Amino acid sequence: MKIILASESPSRKALLERLGVPFIVVPANIDEQGLIRERDIHTPKEHVMALSKAKAQHVASKSVPPCAIIAADTVIYHNNTILEKPADEEDAFNMIKSLQGKMHEVYTGVTIVVKGQGLCDEVTSFCDTAQVRLRLLDDSEITAYVNTGEPMGRSGSYAINGLGSLLIDLVNGDFNTVVGLPLARTYVELKELDIDLMELRK
Repeated sequence: MKIILASESPSRKALLERLGVPFIVVPANIDEQGLIRERDIHTPKEHVMALSKAKAQHVASKSVPPCAIIAADTVIYHNNTILEKPADEEDAFNMIKSLQGKMHEVYTGVTIVVKGQGLCDEVTSFCDTAQVRLRLLDDSEITAYVNTGEPMGRSGSYAINGLGSLLIDLVNGDFNTVVGLPLARTYVELKELDIDLMELRK
């Protein structure tokens, strides 16, 4: 069974590599913002579930069975607002400043599509959440972090598995959910689909 990661995220790729399971990366090129507008999605759970499913189905439509496609989407939710990737350095600075000293939620939606020899694909989706708190920061610390370039391309403008770990003082929930792929839950869901990652190890 071939495993396909429908994501260009270096963090998700690193998580799967840690398991020693062979896989290939096939990015899902979809219009994320267009899909969110079209479906009039407002809640973070709906957001990550819709995008993970769209990504998985897009890659599945181009894949040859037998294979299992894993797609994920992650957003930060704070003050009733979904925080995605920063538009620029000023936006990144403002996001981090708004998050400091307060708990916020991280939502990661995962969709798995298994293409076997049958006529119908098997599809399962789930959402996992975690809570994170950034410690109190002064402006110079935030600026120094933003200047590293790490916040760009990151939901909420920080990477918990990089230099951003220096900003965080509390995590409630699965650390990997914050990184972008809850491995334990993904493993369990794959086993329910008769795919055991332990048996696929190199």
